[in-house]
Amino acid sequence: MKDLSSFKYLGNVIQKERRISEYVKDRIQVGNRAYAANHHMLKSKIIKKRISECVKDRIQVGNRAYAANHHMLNSKIIERSAKMQIYKMLIRPVVTYGSETWTLIKSDENMLRIFERKILHKMYGPIPEGDIWRIRNNEEMNRSINGKDVLKFIKAQTIRWLGHV
Repeated sequence: MKDLSSFKYLGNVIQKERRISEYVKDRIQVGNRAYAANHHMLKSKIIKKRISECVKDRIQVGNRAYAANHHMLNSKIIERSAKMQIYKMLIRPVVTYGSETWTLIKSDENMLRIFERKILHKMYGPIPEGDIWRIRNNEEMNRSINGKDVLKFIKAQTIRWLGHV
């Protein structure tokens, strides 16, 4: 077997005399160069705007999916658990399609929460309290979905996607 003083492995030149800290410094320099080459994109408002536009588009498609299935979701015959299954199988996936790659800002998160709560309010309807009917509050809606709102779903999808990349 040939005695090598250095060889290349995963982009690093491995040498007998070199310490790991030197390799780490090299990788940091490579990362800094990559950042410097792309920092204009990373700080771009255009990318944020495009993601926000994408979220708005997905919500519009979600509204269409709701409209196509509203007869089932507003039905008094279908149980709430079945309505939730319909929502999770037919509407949520339409809204969250491609969300694994989104970097959401607060306004995007709020739009998604508002959309989901709007759909849930329509599905569950008001609550009778004596002679008065009232709309369920956000806390009651959160309990109905066991705290697993659309944002937690998106975050779970993102983590799952990152595990495959």
